[in-house]
Amino acid sequence: MDYENMSNEALYLYLKTKVPEMPVSKVDDSNRDTVIRVLKIAEKIREKRESQGARRSAALR
Repeated sequence: MDYENMSNEALYLYLKTKVPEMPVSKVDDSNRDTVIRVLKIAEKIREKRESQGARRSAALR
């Protein structure tokens, strides 16, 4: 996903759906880079879990 081109409001809404436990009340210039880094890390974690789940499913067959 192209987080760099998203508006601050869109980043905030996306963050709240993907990492709701992150204590952020808004996205602005002071925390934008951190929010983008967190979203990228969360995306990598999801991808890794999905690939591990697929391998487990294949191993069970």
